[in-house]
Amino acid sequence: MERAIAISILAGVIITSVLIIEKKDESFSSLYIYPESYTNFPANDTVSFMYGVRSHERERTGYGLEIYVDNRLVDKKNFEIEPGEKHEENETLQTRGIKLPVEVVLVLVSPSQRYSARYWLKNPHEIPPAPVKTPASEITPEAGISMTPEGATSVIPESTVSATPEAIVSITPESTSSPAPAATRGSAPTAVPVLIDTRRGFNPKEISINAGDSVRWVNHDALSREFTLVSSEGLFSRFITEDKRFEYMFNATGTYSFYLKEYPDVKGVVNVK
Repeated sequence: MERAIAISILAGVIITSVLIIEKKDESFSSLYIYPESYTNFPANDTVSFMYGVRSHERERTGYGLEIYVDNRLVDKKNFEIEPGEKHEENETLQTRGIKLPVEVVLVLVSPSQRYSARYWLKNPHEIPPAPVKTPASEITPEAGISMTPEGATSVIPESTVSATPEAIVSITPESTSSPAPAATRGSAPTAVPVLIDTRRGFNPKEISINAGDSVRWVNHDALSREFTLVSSEGLFSRFITEDKRFEYMFNATGTYSFYLKEYPDVKGVVNVK
């Protein structure tokens, strides 16, 4: 009888321990940086990136976020989110006086865990050279590339073009479809990310850029909605599905406004210098 009682007690302890472990494993958070929201090669005295935190906790949770540049604390903030929700922000950092290369580190502290995400800032002169396309007049059958009829456009097969993460992230004048204004030539234009959520609106709502820079709108709606991004000046009207993006280069100075066709109260402004 005593042996049976002891076995029952032991079984209860084991079951309770398993339930506690499972409950602990189900409670966690995630910290991330959007890869396309930043460049590894800063072109001016500031850099911007978009980060996010998603809660998989069982209850409303408070977080502390610390941002370090070269092991130096440069920003600190606190916020709370409900289970299943996400908190996203655009962060802008000053790079003047910072010796490159340097690592940007985000540290998220929850009541039970610590998380981190990071990326590197490098010297602009380290940008890999763009692949050189061979002129059609220099392409011969011996090179293994088929000739095209006279007057046709010769295209280099994709397999001959090498790509590196840095080459994909950095945006140079050669990669744009239209030339940058004379005032911006010689420096790489940037693409400022703007997150779109139909409940919270644009993040950020107002952007200041230089002529020749671009704005990249990204659909990160929490309710997985789709919508049409419209320029009030008639520059564009683009339907953006879930998790998709649209990028537009502003070549002329001025103030431009944009909004969502299906949600006209969601508005934003671009100031081009």
